Amino acid sequence: MKTPHSPLAHTKAIAQLLWQTSRPRFWMYTLGPFILGSFAGATNATAFTHPIFWIGLLAWTLPLNLFLYGVNDLADHDTDQHNPKKKGYEHLLGRQQQPILKAAIIVALVIVLPFLHSLAPLWAQAFLWLHMFLCWAYSMLPIRFKARPFVDAASNLLYALPGFYAYFTLGGTHFSPLLFLAACCWCAAMHAFSAIPDIAADKKAHLKTTAVVLGEQKTLSFCALLYLLAAILSFPYLSILGLVFGVIYQGLIWQARSKKQTVFSVYKVFPLVNAFVGFILTMAILFFRYKSLVA
Repeated sequence: MKTPHSPLAHTKAIAQLLWQTSRPRFWMYTLGPFILGSFAGATNATAFTHPIFWIGLLAWTLPLNLFLYGVNDLADHDTDQHNPKKKGYEHLLGRQQQPILKAAIIVALVIVLPFLHSLAPLWAQAFLWLHMFLCWAYSMLPIRFKARPFVDAASNLLYALPGFYAYFTLGGTHFSPLLFLAACCWCAAMHAFSAIPDIAADKKAHLKTTAVVLGEQKTLSFCALLYLLAAILSFPYLSILGLVFGVIYQGLIWQARSKKQTVFSVYKVFPLVNAFVGFILTMAILFFRYKSLVA
């Protein structure tokens, strides 16, 4: 009979720690933009045989999400202990687990980063390293964007950067400032909304986030404005889809204002909505680029 302290039990505990820390329900927040950027930038179907496409698909699942959320968990012990969200919906990192998590993050980065850097052109490398920097700087002192109102929301651009990385790596050449700003607005809105359920915990930890400074209702208004701007800015590129998606997110904001729905209950639906929106965008890109991809 295997005891709780057997090697197998210890291995399972580590695997569970890494799995929970990487937040699988949020993998599409980085993997989705990577896939979108790949389809938008590919010059033809052979681009999808490029090793970087398959390495990127792997990297933006567990390895780089472990880095993103693992660094966050390591830095946020002061506020996470007050956060009910960490007691069931997400994993509360214990102090004895921290050395294991740090070692796992280092191993993950050593495995994937050399490939992501060396196989990408210069523009793509810039987006990769900006992504990595923001993943670290959002949580870690002395920068800790998380504790800087409005900068915290702006730094959430990190979620869109894998898409720009993939776009330029697989052959894209046109950089659109409007689409980049639309991505900034969308990411900032997502962050501000996700910070609302953390207001009480962040106040106890003396952290001033955008949501703490504005309060729940004003933060919801801020999110609505950002989603509207994202829809307007993306309209020339996404056509009517940009406006449709803007309406979808405005509906979620309206639900969050409703007395029948808590912000947290709507927040839990966001991964599904974002996955649906990403799927429709991918299908639209395939539809409009089908001839050039198969040529």
